[in-house]
Amino acid sequence: MIENPNENATKFIERMHTELENDYRYRGKKYVDLCAAIAYVAGKKLLREGCFPTIEKIVASYQEDKKLIPIRFGGRVRWDAHFVCVCNQHAFDPVIGRIEPCTTYTIKMFGEKLDLNPFRTTDEIVRYGDERIFLDFS
Repeated sequence: MIENPNENATKFIERMHTELENDYRYRGKKYVDLCAAIAYVAGKKLLREGCFPTIEKIVASYQEDKKLIPIRFGGRVRWDAHFVCVCNQHAFDPVIGRIEPCTTYTIKMFGEKLDLNPFRTTDEIVRYGDERIFLDFS
């Protein structure tokens, strides 16, 4: 993922929406980007805009065979979990490609109401200067 430091969070989400159109892969590349890394970059951009973002985690359920299936990819992509940047009760997710209110986000993203669970606080986004450290899931 190439970050443009002059790009605000909204423009970043819109650009990533286009870049990830091939089943959550960059156009013309096989590398699949991590949603947590995208959420982190969006969070850092929102911090620079004077906002207070968090990173939220979504899980389908605690049933072993249940997966998150984003509507955009027509069933070709399935996840155990998904991470999204949230700020002012709005989700910043490139899969949808626009800023979406949290009240409707998971319905438009996955076709069902799911919980957004805290993963990283604003203070943690501020503290982590390196997204590799940020992505430590332990």
